[in-house]
This record gives sequence, structure tokens and C-alpha cells, in this order.
Amino acid sequence: MNIYKLFINSTLRIDKIKLKNYLKFCSENQLKEPIKGKTSYHHILPKADSCFPEFADLKVNEWNGVHLLYSDHYIAHSLLHDAVNNNSIAYSWFAMNNMDLKNKNINGIKLIGAEKHQELMEKRSKIASEHQKGKIPWNKGLTKENDFRVQKQSNSQKNIKKSSEHKKKLSESKLNKVTVIDLYDNIKKQISKYEFDNNKERFKGVNYGKPLGLGKKNPMAKQRHIIDKNGNIMHVVNGNFNLLCEEYNLPKSSLYNTLKSGKGLCKTKYNNFEGFIGWRLVDLS
Repeated sequence: MNIYKLFINSTLRIDKIKLKNYLKFCSENQLKEPIKGKTSYHHILPKADSCFPEFADLKVNEWNGVHLLYSDHYIAHSLLHDAVNNNSIAYSWFAMNNMDLKNKNINGIKLIGAEKHQELMEKRSKIASEHQKGKIPWNKGLTKENDFRVQKQSNSQKNIKKSSEHKKKLSESKLNKVTVIDLYDNIKKQISKYEFDNNKERFKGVNYGKPLGLGKKNPMAKQRHIIDKNGNIMHVVNGNFNLLCEEYNLPKSSLYNTLKSGKGLCKTKYNNFEGFIGWRLVDLS
């Protein structure tokens, strides 16, 4: 079966030179037999409905499948995404960055280089954007009143208090998260510690769950020093103010209002606490 001709005669938008590189890579790196826990069975002709679903069954179409090491499987999808403009192909490669990095210890950036990885990410975003043009969002016009998902969730949670075990699980789930700056998309988000450790070229750490003052600082956040009356310096970043108050057993409203006003003395209607005389707030940003 001439796979190259099948690609060329299809309706897919293809770069012929890059396609040849992809086919050559699959041919040169295929293994005769699969290795359990180390290889993937790769469809040379993509099985997506928008590509070649008629050749998806590899038991019938053995010529369309090659056994590749996990790392080679990622490279093959990278070459395919680079050669063909198709939303399904782009999504498959994008999904591998999230799935393989967690399950198979593969670092896509190291395999194809940061520059190429960034180029493919931008191409995937462009293809996805073009794919959505003219489409009406499925949830357009929905409100809290007529959205069945909101109603279902609301009904299921009515008069139900979280158990102590549920609260504990929620707390534990947050411990494995890291707040980072995504240098590709320039946004702040939470990811798993595993994903961060394997993508340090892409993510800049903000909060590692370390004790206050030891975590790396977010360059996009407001940074301050709080200096108490004895000259002790406490470093805080946006979002860490509550942690500071809990660590030093300080009332939040009193400390915040005092430091913000600069008066050094605070009394609120919620408590009779007076203090912080001589405390100072130093803005480092």
C-alpha cells in the first residue's frame, strides 16, 4: 500500500517534504515486535474521522501500524502535526504533551527542542481557532436559571455539609498542586508538581507549598516586606497574606488595615485588638 499517495490524494492540507520526513522516520524507527511498557502501536495514517477512519483497524490493516518506543511515538506525532494541517492531528499531539509527560516520563521539549515545541504549540492554537470559526458555542444563551448542569449540581448539594473526610481529601489534593506562570501563554495557573518538574523550561514557579518566605517569588505578583517593631522581616507575596497571619497568629483585618493606613494602631468593630505600633510595610515591586 502506497501510504504517501493516500496522504497526497486526500483532502488534507499537506507539506510534502515534511510528510516524507514523517514517513521516513516511522520506517526507520519501527520495531519488529512490541516491548511491554516501552512501545506504542502507532497509526501511520491517522485514524481520526477527518483523516483515514477506514484504515483504523490495525488487525485488518497491519501495514498502517508500526511499533515505536514511547519517545519515538511522540516524535512521530510531532512530525505528523508539523506536516499536516488538521485539527484532530494537532489535538492528538497536544494531548500527548499532557498524557505522556505524566504517565511515560517523556519530556517533549527535550525530544524536539524548545523552539520547535513552541512552533508546534502556536500552530495547534491557530488550527484550533480556525476550526472554531463560524461555530455556535453549545452553551450559548444558557444562564444559571436554564442550565441543567447548574441545576443538577445545585440540587445535589442542597443542605449537604462536607464531611471531615471530604474536607481532608480536598486539602490533600491541593498539596500536590503548584501555582506557576505559563511562559508560553503568559498566564498564571495550577499544575501538578510532576508536570512542573518535567517542564521547567515552560513554567516559572510561584508557590511550591514551602514555608512562607522559602518559596520562589512570582515576578508578576506584588511583593512586600512587613517589618515588625523588633525589626524582624517577613516576606509576603499576593495571596500569601493569609498564610502570614496564620503563621504568626495575627488578626488579618487588623494587620491589613494597620499596614495599609500606616497609622501603627488599629481597632476594628469585629475585635478589640490593638497593636502593631511601629510595624512597617515596605513595597518591593
